[in-house]
Amino acid sequence: MILILCIVCVLVLLIIFPSKETFGLRYIEDFFPEEVYLQIRNECLKLKKKLKEEKNSIAVGRIGTTLSEDHPISQICNSNMTIQKLKLPPNVIPSDTPVEYRLYPKGGQMDWHKDTVLYTKPQYEMVYTVNNTSDSKTLWYDSKSGQVNSVSTKPNSMIVVKADDIQHAVSEVTTGERGILKFAYTDTLEKTSDYYKNVPYY
Repeated sequence: MILILCIVCVLVLLIIFPSKETFGLRYIEDFFPEEVYLQIRNECLKLKKKLKEEKNSIAVGRIGTTLSEDHPISQICNSNMTIQKLKLPPNVIPSDTPVEYRLYPKGGQMDWHKDTVLYTKPQYEMVYTVNNTSDSKTLWYDSKSGQVNSVSTKPNSMIVVKADDIQHAVSEVTTGERGILKFAYTDTLEKTSDYYKNVPYY
């Protein structure tokens, strides 16, 4: 009888206070065709001399640069090919935050955080690994299992998360380096006040 009452109480609590449904973290390997990946990698090699220390980030030791809308990498990130491969909801569009090329050299890391909501509907954030010779790992907390997961991201792999959704981090690079592209898709271009506080600044 007590067990039945406990089960009923739990069910009632779940109805009154439903748990937040999370988008989680998606990790996709071999994201682009080989020729597209090689194009991105070569363009990033040209960008290395432009990388500067970030001024407005919780990341430590990370350097990067923003790309113009007409840059070949931006055009790839915002293409129909990319959005189809991401399998996001059909109404999303490329955000108007610039695509970034970021590099984690030795000492680079990022503490636990949730991505800041930049639009009135939380945006989808993409992290594409261009190269990775580091020992760093991407970590995330799975609220369903209560476990911390990790992955050493491979070149030509994509991570997808949603703003204000899951806690994630990047462990410190002690050897090698990891280069990534960061870009976003959104349901709306209507901005929150946090948008202007988080514009990439190098």
